[in-house]
Amino acid sequence: RLLQQQYEGDELLFDPLQDVIAAMEWIESCASDELIGPSGEICANNLIASGESSGAHLLMLAMLNRRDRIMSVTKKEKQDFIATKDPGNQNDSNDRSKEIKKLSSIWKCINLVYGVFDLSGTPSVRSDGMTSMPLCGNDLLWMYQLYCSNVSARGQTATSDDARHDKVNPMDPFVSPLYANLCNMPPALFTIGTSDPLIDDTMFMASRYNLCGNHVEMAIYEGGEHGIGHFGVQEEEEMGQLAREYTLEFMGRHLDESG
Repeated sequence: RLLQQQYEGDELLFDPLQDVIAAMEWIESCASDELIGPSGEICANNLIASGESSGAHLLMLAMLNRRDRIMSVTKKEKQDFIATKDPGNQNDSNDRSKEIKKLSSIWKCINLVYGVFDLSGTPSVRSDGMTSMPLCGNDLLWMYQLYCSNVSARGQTATSDDARHDKVNPMDPFVSPLYANLCNMPPALFTIGTSDPLIDDTMFMASRYNLCGNHVEMAIYEGGEHGIGHFGVQEEEEMGQLAREYTLEFMGRHLDESG
């Protein structure tokens, strides 16, 4: 399905965000039968999402897209509800609140591991130069420029030479979630090592996520490099094992709360 959506004639479009959005929609559609119980009650839909590095970047952008679509639908439904509400039916308000709750509680939590959240380059990325391994600040800045050169404004794919000449502002919230409205998002775990050039991305994003009223947890590992707990020399060291254990504990807690 993703490959079919990407092809337009003979040109393969660069649109990784739409790939993630399509994958999330497919996951939700597969789980949709579990949302409504046999008596019409709202059932827990225990979905969680996880992204690492550039995957965390795309996951956050996709989640923001999902939130905006939910809020857009909810706003329209509220307007329709007010227009058609039966003043004598006290169950109308209860039914409406249940439906809104169903839409906003599909994803129980998100796990964001050494993520990229600012394509303009946070201070820790810009000051790293060629220092860090296995990924250094200069590598990241080069990849940011490459990404922005292949998308146009508002997250649309640049499909022509003219579109590619229209440079994307790397601080646009459609490419850098650090600058987006982060309200009404799922609980999140942010994981990072202190030797990762992306540490400021995680610190700044977690702070803004919290200020916007969301539940936030942070796991910071002294001396941890990019890839901690998932690849590289620290994958099977004690630090990496602790990172995976805490991640699973975080996910389990939020699944238990919804169950």
